[in-house]
Amino acid sequence: MFIEKKLQSGMAWINLDADILSQHPGSYTKYNIDEETIEYALDKNERAHMDYNRETGTVVLFSMYSI
Repeated sequence: MFIEKKLQSGMAWINLDADILSQHPGSYTKYNIDEETIEYALDKNERAHMDYNRETGTVVLFSMYSI
């Protein structure tokens, strides 16, 4: 499930489910997220960290949880 919450100054909080990204690999382009960031998000060895991209000014928080 994708959840988008608009923040101040035109920013947004976007919650992307890794299982859905795996099933619909191109869906992240709607949010202008680069492919390298998505590859990190889908890599189980890279989860649970924060990434900052100076070029785009984006902060990505990766977390993993079990239901």
